[in-house]
Amino acid sequence: MLRQLLIAAFLLPFAISAQNNPNEPTRSGAIECLAPFFHGVASGDPQQDRVILWTRVTTDSTNAVVNWRIASDTAITNIINSGTVTTDDTKDFTVKVDATGLQPFTWYYYEFETEGKRSVRGRTRTLPVGDIDSLRFAIVSCADYTNGYYNAYAKITERNDIFAVIHLGDYIYEYGGGTAPRNHEPSNEILTLGDYRIRHSHYKLDEDLMRLHQQYPFFAVWDDHETANNAWFGGAENHTPGTEGDWFDRKAAGVHAYYEWMPLRMPDPAETMRIFRKFNIGDLIDLYMMDTRLQGRVLAYNGGTHAFTLAAQALGLSPRTLARRMQAQQLDFSTLVDQARRDAALQAVADTRQALADIGQSLGFAEPSTFWRAFKRWTGQTPAQWRLQQPSRGEV
Repeated sequence: MLRQLLIAAFLLPFAISAQNNPNEPTRSGAIECLAPFFHGVASGDPQQDRVILWTRVTTDSTNAVVNWRIASDTAITNIINSGTVTTDDTKDFTVKVDATGLQPFTWYYYEFETEGKRSVRGRTRTLPVGDIDSLRFAIVSCADYTNGYYNAYAKITERNDIFAVIHLGDYIYEYGGGTAPRNHEPSNEILTLGDYRIRHSHYKLDEDLMRLHQQYPFFAVWDDHETANNAWFGGAENHTPGTEGDWFDRKAAGVHAYYEWMPLRMPDPAETMRIFRKFNIGDLIDLYMMDTRLQGRVLAYNGGTHAFTLAAQALGLSPRTLARRMQAQQLDFSTLVDQARRDAALQAVADTRQALADIGQSLGFAEPSTFWRAFKRWTGQTPAQWRLQQPSRGEV
């Protein structure tokens, strides 16, 4: 059968009301009548029989007991499933429910309630089964709050022919500053879990984004700005270890907040850095949401993409350990990779000296002695001295 994907694509600029006072959970931009569900509702990662429902409770209590229900009618009287969950500060008071027992290719309506107060009602839809000839998606990405208003989000909500929204990343940006009335909160560049949580909260108070989440389910994946610009497995262009701390701590904080604040299902709770996953949308398309950044990119530069892993193997280290140690010594492996004439395509060999010589040659160093001198300039050690100080493979 012809498998076709009809796409409504919109360029993303941006949002609506500015918020202030990052230490205040409600902040001036929040709509008071929505309390305590200031951030609205959202849904995502639909399957044929289930969908993720999301909200956030703003409260001064240590925890919140939240009731949820999903129904087949807008009045939410024909309830299909319901339940009760508890949230607290370990989840930043976000609520995420995997609502099951649903029928394929069906619109559903849902809401949350706590202490007698109800959220706005959201609309979502499950995936189809079998023969589907066409669907229309809205494709969005790169939503820097400070660069303008989210007019594209608003335009999507004016339509009623969209099946779902596919967000391809850069849902938030990590930078500080901005120009009034579109200032980022917090005002500083975000580095810690608390920073990333406030930034997500700030974005989700935007009225156009709230309405988009309320109306359609999302398929979402991160790019780089959910952590830092030009992020890769072991670092980022916009991360300076000497002043901004350990990259892996920052990356973990960004990912933690992302999973709290986004309506998506963690593919593997035992592997918290994983986001890649697949959706079978009838017999029309297989939708793959891929990570090309935090786990899927060795370096954020062209050329020599295998070299970092091979260098780690030759030194008896994992890529993560090598990246940490290079950060500690303020080494930039990318300066070496930028000189690459071609991608390294080597098999790991037992002899460290030969392995590093081969890697040096693959990166444009014709003579091993040239690579040794360069290596010593970057590390203060010869490759042999470096290797002697490294733990065995069994220790890393």
